[in-house]
Amino acid sequence: MPLCSSTGRPIVFIRKIPWTATWSVLREHFVQFDPVRRCTVPFDKGTGFHRGMDWVQFSSEEEVQNALQQEHHILEGVNIRVQPQKPKFMNRAHTSDEKKDF
Repeated sequence: MPLCSSTGRPIVFIRKIPWTATWSVLREHFVQFDPVRRCTVPFDKGTGFHRGMDWVQFSSEEEVQNALQQEHHILEGVNIRVQPQKPKFMNRAHTSDEKKDF
């Protein structure tokens, strides 16, 4: 079962997004699993480009499972990585001797 954020929202984290992909392209790709409630793409203020990652919020855990079960997600010829969003409390509990996964 995928993890939700600490607020219990069904969210997936996407990384390795091609620089040419837009917010609308991401939304269009993930709408195949069910309507996307929210799509958050952070931008770098210095460069004006997005940071190559995204968070997509669905309506339920079932849609998250559907998105995670698809083996390959291809956007503009690039295989993007889709993974469950880790709870926020896990990020705060990091100690210096733990390996950080960025």
